[in-house]
Amino acid sequence: ASYEDKEVQTQNLNELLSYRFGLVKGGLDIGFPRDFTLSLAYEYDLLNNLDSGDKMFDAFVPSVRLSKIFELGETALLMVDGSARYSSTDRELPNPLPGQFPDDGDNLQFNNGLTLIRFLDSDGVFRFTASFALIFSRYLKNDQDGRLDFTGNLSTGLGWYPLDWLSAEVFSSYSVFSTNSKGESLL
Repeated sequence: ASYEDKEVQTQNLNELLSYRFGLVKGGLDIGFPRDFTLSLAYEYDLLNNLDSGDKMFDAFVPSVRLSKIFELGETALLMVDGSARYSSTDRELPNPLPGQFPDDGDNLQFNNGLTLIRFLDSDGVFRFTASFALIFSRYLKNDQDGRLDFTGNLSTGLGWYPLDWLSAEVFSSYSVFSTNSKGESLL
């Protein structure tokens, strides 16, 4: 993804606000008896200046997730999962602006979620989903050190899945975000 703000007239600020973001992620899912799944993943994120190509920020992000699926009768499934990820960052901003990249800093994140999937027909072509997630993020480096965020997310959706490669979904999502006093002073 690339971003460039042509409205900014100051050359130094325009260079700072013109950037490209890239992400590469790989993972491995390991299935266990009784519908447990362990997922291991590794991600690399890069933010660089669009004009000069200089690296502004990058992160190495290993993560682990454990999930279990419960059958609720013949027409519904409940998935329970928990995950943890650690983002190890390296910032190289020559003239950082306060609050410029609010996720800049090593952080540890915990995510807990519940997802209900209800099949609305006998073939499973029409499905209703509802999910709830709690995410806790603790920042450990740079300007964000000591920041603690909490995000709650509730979502629902209706889906149509006629083929393995064709689907359509309509969904709605509601999120609540709060942070500690350190986060409030930065954001």
